[in-house]
Amino acid sequence: STILHGVWLLAFVVLFLKNPEEFDLTNPVASNLGALLDPSANPRWLISLGSSIDLFSLWTLFLLATGFSVAARKLSWSKSFTWVMVTWIVWLGVKTLWAWIFS
Repeated sequence: STILHGVWLLAFVVLFLKNPEEFDLTNPVASNLGALLDPSANPRWLISLGSSIDLFSLWTLFLLATGFSVAARKLSWSKSFTWVMVTWIVWLGVKTLWAWIFS
């Protein structure tokens, strides 16, 4: 949630810096791989996958792993990072599969 506020704060700044015709509301800050893909030339599932891999998501995963390792003192950071990454990859697979089914 705090990360999302940061993204929208950056989007607000980019809104005033860019030409309004060039501003993309679905991808306001080009911090993910989906920003590099052309929506008319690529399938929807690939754009969904690419838009999920961004700097803010990776930073959130890093912070979650750090928080879990601190909260559960018996859990090392590498194990908590592994659990966070496995959960995120499963979610990413479900989201991509959903976009593939309904595209």
